[in-house]
Amino acid sequence: MRHDPPLLPPDSSPSPTEPFPPGPPAVASGLRRRSGLSWLVALLIALWLVMQVPNEIGRWQLALAVRAQMHGERALAEKHLQAAMRWFPEHPALLVHKAQWQLEAGQREEALATLAQVREVSQDATYWLMVQAYCLQKAGEFAQAVPLWRIIEQRSQTSGIPPRSEALNGLAYAMALADVDLEEALQLAEQALQLSPRSPGTLDTRGYILYRLQRYGEAARDLQRATQLIDRWLAPLENQRQAENLAEQGEPPSALPSAIVELFPTASGRPSDELSQLRQAGAVIHYHLALVFQAVGRQAGAELEMQKARQLAGREPDASLF
Repeated sequence: MRHDPPLLPPDSSPSPTEPFPPGPPAVASGLRRRSGLSWLVALLIALWLVMQVPNEIGRWQLALAVRAQMHGERALAEKHLQAAMRWFPEHPALLVHKAQWQLEAGQREEALATLAQVREVSQDATYWLMVQAYCLQKAGEFAQAVPLWRIIEQRSQTSGIPPRSEALNGLAYAMALADVDLEEALQLAEQALQLSPRSPGTLDTRGYILYRLQRYGEAARDLQRATQLIDRWLAPLENQRQAENLAEQGEPPSALPSAIVELFPTASGRPSDELSQLRQAGAVIHYHLALVFQAVGRQAGAELEMQKARQLAGREPDASLF
């Protein structure tokens, strides 16, 4: 703890009846101006605290909720999440957390009702439409996600947000998952590939649509190319993760709360979202290629791709892997 020296020596402290030490008028006037400035600074700090403290408390409650959920303490997680929602009333991010946890708890109808609130609370913002669509897909409600992606794709045409390739790919993939309008979905995927020809995700989308259309040879070509690209991207990140795991873990900065440290456990303090997302994407692509191999009777190839998907996903691949 830092100890600052006193501003005045002990024997020269002003008496309670003297707001400023005796001295020339100019000095006393200067001290008064400094005192007035100090009060102004104190007032500004107080106003800043009034605005920021609720935000910080809300963030702390959310961090505690996430930590409790990670440790399997569902009741405690819900308690902290409700506390965070009192500080951030009707914040869409907290509703998304709530919906995800309801899905994990098997509370499907409750989760879908919570997701319906996201669109209303966010005032139909494009970003939250994308989040809601993703959550619906995660819940297996593929047909409900398609109309949201259509809105997102239309907005992308005029605003460029999200980028055209991302919007086209998102809509095409949602249609493929819902198994609707596959010829239109194929056209959308091809438009997306024209804008981003080396995107493994978009190649996977077109390959999966071709699989749905039973055009297995074309599907295999797209998906094999997609697996090569994604595996090439994954390799350096996997090597970096191994190096970090072998390195001695340093003490986390003391200024960080334990809830945050547990969310960012690496010595560098960086979250591992990029690697996790690429692993998920890689698992999906290898799983789709396995489906194509199964469809044409290549069981050995299908099992090899299933094994790769299993390793990347950390679980048995099935239709919920998308």
